[in-house]
Amino acid sequence: MLAVFRSNPHTVSFSACFTQTYFFLALASIESFILLLMAYDRYVAICHPLHYPARMTISYVSLSVGLSILLIPLFLILLSYVKILLSVLRISSSAGRAKAVSTCSSHLLVISVFFLTTAGVFISYRIPGTSVDSRVMGSVIQNVFPALMNPIIYCLRTKEIRDSLAKTLNKSSIFPGSK
Repeated sequence: MLAVFRSNPHTVSFSACFTQTYFFLALASIESFILLLMAYDRYVAICHPLHYPARMTISYVSLSVGLSILLIPLFLILLSYVKILLSVLRISSSAGRAKAVSTCSSHLLVISVFFLTTAGVFISYRIPGTSVDSRVMGSVIQNVFPALMNPIIYCLRTKEIRDSLAKTLNKSSIFPGSK
């Protein structure tokens, strides 16, 4: 940013703007959660001083921060889908409603898998006897499943892309079909 101000150009490249915006928003989000955690720390220290050592353990702090990071986006996602549902209910044709539900269903599946496994992994640290293997499996599902589903959700649902993929696979030696 300082280099841009110093050289006084009239434009900023897209990559520089994107990088600056990313770091600004990411660091502001982190700062917000740090301030939230500090406020909770002060609340417990002042309002419940005898419970402070029990409430402010590393397992409780990480659970609180982790669930906060999950719950805020989840709340906004649910709010947007409530609005979508209200709009879908206003569609008069059943074909239009079916298309709208079909468009959202795969995304809702990915959201559900991601948030449920993530919450499960966070909560499993508070449950004694939970195996490390189950936590690792949950973490793998939470990180890999949405990334694997994105091409299906956003690409293969488009007829032109499906046709192009089928044409490419038919030409290849992997899936030879009728040419």
